[in-house]
Amino acid sequence: MTIDERLESLESQLSAVKTHHRLLLAVATIAAISLGVAWMLDGSTPVAMAKGVSNTKKVVRANSFILEDKKGKVRAVLNMINDGPALLLFDERGNTRASLYMNKTGPALQLLDENGENIQVGINVFKDGPALLLHGEKGGDIRAMLNVKNGVPALSLFDNNDKVRTFIKVDKDGPSLSFSGESSNILSVLGLIENRPALLLFDDNSKIRAALNVKLEGPEMSLFDGYGKKIWWTPH
Repeated sequence: MTIDERLESLESQLSAVKTHHRLLLAVATIAAISLGVAWMLDGSTPVAMAKGVSNTKKVVRANSFILEDKKGKVRAVLNMINDGPALLLFDERGNTRASLYMNKTGPALQLLDENGENIQVGINVFKDGPALLLHGEKGGDIRAMLNVKNGVPALSLFDNNDKVRTFIKVDKDGPSLSFSGESSNILSVLGLIENRPALLLFDDNSKIRAALNVKLEGPEMSLFDGYGKKIWWTPH
């Protein structure tokens, strides 16, 4: 794979990560709202609605299950929301600390902060692969994402402005590490080109300006102009 092809592949991967990140954030927000609504509507006055009993007496059928502690405080709720079942776990103060649910996109697990307001950790399973999300203090901002999409593992690190600043992946061409600027443009890439180590440096316009790589013949360094045209290299 050439330098241009490698760059194009990395840009495609970063674009996919940004789209995936927005989808995950939207799903997490919708799920949290749905769970909250389900709790207000069904959890505040829990009543087991029997759907019918099978021939086996050990089977219990209901729309909602409430688990209380010795003091009568609700500590867990197994309920049905619009898209599927949901399990909510509460601390002794009544704050939601964990939720496990199933919706149209797949199963998901969310762990919340001590106030039960902000998601801190999220685990989702989508059609194209699983994802682990680590959120910031506010809960809505994703600071790190580890996912496997179509068999390719990747780690994305985000800044305070929700921009991908560091991206690591391992695909069919090998491992690569890239750093991006505040505008999400790639500034440097450390990876493999034709199974050989290479370091690529870019300007603010994502044009390659310098490359250091090791070929079979030995190391090579190249410099490029503002249009990406090679103007100097060694050895000649």
